[in-house]
Amino acid sequence: MISDTTIMKNVQKRRTIVTEFLRSDSRSKLTVISKATRIPVSTVFEVLKDVKTHGAIKKFTVILNFDYFKLNSIAEIFIKFKSIDNRSNIIKFLSNNKIVNCIKRINNGWDFLIEVVAPSMMEVEQLMEDLNLAFPITKHQTHYVLDDVLRENVLTLPEISRSQSSMQQIHDTCEKHSEVNQ
Repeated sequence: MISDTTIMKNVQKRRTIVTEFLRSDSRSKLTVISKATRIPVSTVFEVLKDVKTHGAIKKFTVILNFDYFKLNSIAEIFIKFKSIDNRSNIIKFLSNNKIVNCIKRINNGWDFLIEVVAPSMMEVEQLMEDLNLAFPITKHQTHYVLDDVLRENVLTLPEISRSQSSMQQIHDTCEKHSEVNQ
């Protein structure tokens, strides 16, 4: 008889394999995922339903090449406000700005870390001026990104490159990866 612990390990292993496959190619059909991982289509469907229901996948998205859209100024900005009493209004202000890509609450003497993506540095500086007028800033540090070296890499199958389309290669990678995580 198979123990509950063994069943849970197998469920977790399948969940990890399917999730890692999706991180490598999120547009795959269930049948493609099933063939590549040798997990039945019905199980792949259940895994996807489970991770979506439990919030493991927040949303399905596309990673953009900002250069293609002539958005050449990417900056990470640390911000400390004089008062954080209006936190929800600050977040609303930032969320409504078209160049703000990401807002994170952080610690160690800072209130927020924001990522902005703009056509030029002028828009970034204008945002900071407008923000300071609306919500006085004690200090900020702007760090311009020179090169996006690695992004969205956690829980991916690094051995699968976009140019490799062989189902056997994908399956072998999934198998090798699942053996390592046992």
